[in-house]
Amino acid sequence: MTPKTALLHIGTAKTGSTSIQHFLSQAQDDGTLGTVRYPLWGGEESQQRLIELYRSWDELKPETRHHYASSEERFRRERHRYRRFVFKELGSADGAVISAEKLCSQTPQWVAKLRRDLESLGFQQF
Repeated sequence: MTPKTALLHIGTAKTGSTSIQHFLSQAQDDGTLGTVRYPLWGGEESQQRLIELYRSWDELKPETRHHYASSEERFRRERHRYRRFVFKELGSADGAVISAEKLCSQTPQWVAKLRRDLESLGFQQF
């Protein structure tokens, strides 16, 4: 079995990341990516929401909290639904692309959690 590869695009602000994410979104929609997945939630083109998978309500910035109507319970439900979606998409993929500007500012602990999750889905190369 070929090891699954995850390409992590850690673009910083103002380096063309939005253009790359737009291209990836289109490639996913038209099938160009084949069995490689770029999981997007609800019409989004970037994966900024991934950051929230490993954050508690208290760690969210106020501008992020407003997406959840200032409700910790709603945040937890949405995060759970999003996590199931991402894991389903990546679990059946041969490869993955993950792209979010906010990846560049995550803690080593956050990165370790993401890696463990990806490894649990069969990803071995990063």
